[in-house]
Amino acid sequence: MRLGVALLSLLLIAGCQSTHKAGRVVTDIARAPDGLPIVYDVRGGGETSLVFIHCWCCDRAFWREQLDEFADEYRVVALDLGGHGASGAEREPWTVASLAGDVEAVVKQLKLRRVILIGHSMGGPVALLAAGRMPQRVIGVVAVDTCTTPSSSITRTSPIRWPVGLRRTLRGPWRRWCR
Repeated sequence: MRLGVALLSLLLIAGCQSTHKAGRVVTDIARAPDGLPIVYDVRGGGETSLVFIHCWCCDRAFWREQLDEFADEYRVVALDLGGHGASGAEREPWTVASLAGDVEAVVKQLKLRRVILIGHSMGGPVALLAAGRMPQRVIGVVAVDTCTTPSSSITRTSPIRWPVGLRRTLRGPWRRWCR
């Protein structure tokens, strides 16, 4: 629970202006399952990786004020989902599942093992679906300004692990996806 509360607190605070310098940013390209090029930035280090997923009509720069703040303690990744920013735009069909595949492609290319997915708005459902596809890698999901509930993409055999305190407060369809 401490990691979840600390991470959420840091997200709220990190938007403040800072003189912090996180070091070198590496930009690279992963290939989504359908071959679409997915551009991402990675910086920092640490056992746990934070993967930032932007909202509709934005790109990886959406998170620019938060990324350096976390890079001293975490490996920090921000990607352009397909059809956004510098990533490819030739895809049929456009679905939340294909966007989750974009996230999965980046996580696998970087060989990330302990991942917290952080999604804003449309990025929230993308993060939930991606978490269901990578239960052995994803240790948490932070949904920022997201209005969604878990769907059939997250099965009872791969529930999201929620902090104990949060688990107690969940009601309705969320509760059955917790362990």
